[in-house]
Amino acid sequence: MKKMLSVLLSLLVITSCLTLGFTVSAEQLSVGNDVLDARFLDGKCPGELDYVYYKPQAKAGVKYPLMIWLHGAKSGDRPRAQLEWYRFSNWASDEYQARFKNAGGAYLLAPRSSKDIAHNWYDGICSDLKSTIDYFISLHPDIDTSRVYIGGYSTGGSMTWHMVTKYPGFFAAAIPIASLYNPTSGELAGLSNTSIWIFSCDKDFYTSARTSVAVKTFDALKGITNRPMGIRHTAFTEAIWESNRKQDAFDKEHYIWGAVTNDMFMDTGEQFYYSRTYDATGSKITMTRPDGIISWLSVQTNDKTGEDTKLSFFENIFAFFRTLINKLLSLFGI
Repeated sequence: MKKMLSVLLSLLVITSCLTLGFTVSAEQLSVGNDVLDARFLDGKCPGELDYVYYKPQAKAGVKYPLMIWLHGAKSGDRPRAQLEWYRFSNWASDEYQARFKNAGGAYLLAPRSSKDIAHNWYDGICSDLKSTIDYFISLHPDIDTSRVYIGGYSTGGSMTWHMVTKYPGFFAAAIPIASLYNPTSGELAGLSNTSIWIFSCDKDFYTSARTSVAVKTFDALKGITNRPMGIRHTAFTEAIWESNRKQDAFDKEHYIWGAVTNDMFMDTGEQFYYSRTYDATGSKITMTRPDGIISWLSVQTNDKTGEDTKLSFFENIFAFFRTLINKLLSLFGI
């Protein structure tokens, strides 16, 4: 009896330790949410969309990349609402700004889907969003137009796909997160020189955002890209972290934005739990702080100098077998 109690107690201790591990919070920043939100200024494109933006501390002769963030459904119901839920303002922290290579900072732009009654993004307002982006760039001549990036969550992820497929060559990179839309092969055809990092969750309730669907898009991109190391897919087995524990179980596995806006790092320095990332060469990617999403994103460019080229025949064969081996290893949890 004593032996059984001892075993049960040991299991309880182990379970408690695991639970604590699962609820570790995201990377802690030197200033709080209110301070970071206040770093974003208000703006509006005449006749088009309003937005909030962050402007880096300008240095003479430096060109800065531009990162555009698109909120999810119903999160644009009032001005500045797009900052409240997703913690995109984390990217205005000193820590995250320093991770933008080559410039040491970036412009951040978060438009609001104010033209739709439900405040959702959809392909019918792509031209409005593009006009807003163009207007913003015209106001800030120190933006590096060869390094314009776009990303978003849920309907914002869908809009990310709509924008990069409608305006191929304009965006250097895109990060669609839990997208409710997946482009056709015809739409993807123009993205051979665009770096794209797809994020999905295996247990996502919304079918089009589920990993099994996202993999088809990832595989299609692998077949056309000129940037095999610029194409990535991160899949979460489940979405478990401190800010997500109290969410409705029905759709909490859709809430993977928290990993992205925290640059994929926990406060322990490890990358987010239950995530696996591969690029188009079949290489498994393990992120080590401070080199997460921002570090990858910031070196993507439309400048053809130094651009990745298509893999050779033998490199393709090697990549195929490496992918096959990685898939076999993943079946055994390795």
